[in-house]
Amino acid sequence: MADITSPLSIWRSNGEFLANIPPDEGPLHIDTFHWLILEREYVIFSTLPDSLSIWTSKNPTEAPKKLKIEMTDKRETVLNSLLILVYNTGFKVIDYQKAAFLYKVDFGDHLDGNNNFNVYANQYYLEFVQQMEIEKQKVRKSKIRYAEEAASTSGNYEDEDEQTLVESTTTLLIYDFRRCT
Repeated sequence: MADITSPLSIWRSNGEFLANIPPDEGPLHIDTFHWLILEREYVIFSTLPDSLSIWTSKNPTEAPKKLKIEMTDKRETVLNSLLILVYNTGFKVIDYQKAAFLYKVDFGDHLDGNNNFNVYANQYYLEFVQQMEIEKQKVRKSKIRYAEEAASTSGNYEDEDEQTLVESTTTLLIYDFRRCT
């Protein structure tokens, strides 16, 4: 999506004007909309690298509620009954209907944030699947070769070869949100 550099005007489908974000009468401290999601009556957006704002048409004259949340290294966004911001190192859970930060989960040693992982979600579960190739160890193998030309000069000879064993692993993490709402 291209950056939006003017106030966002919100209208009802019947042509009735609802609001400008930011409001016309307020100081224009927002230069650019970097990120925007529409969900039912909610407009969720980011205008600064450390801020998330939530506006609702239930109260169109109220200013958007702001949350201090780092938005710079966000990889994915999952929207179900909660807003989930996925980063390389973990994820943050926001109740967008209440405009409240709930909690943060760090992957720790469960996932490698430097590798790609897939995210699947519904209103109850968040699932991460990551497939990685891990270098296990280097192994030296000795081979004895019999070559006719080598036999005429030196007999049998031993050749060492170093190989790296690579193991493919699949990691599956599932987070349960049923008791979080």
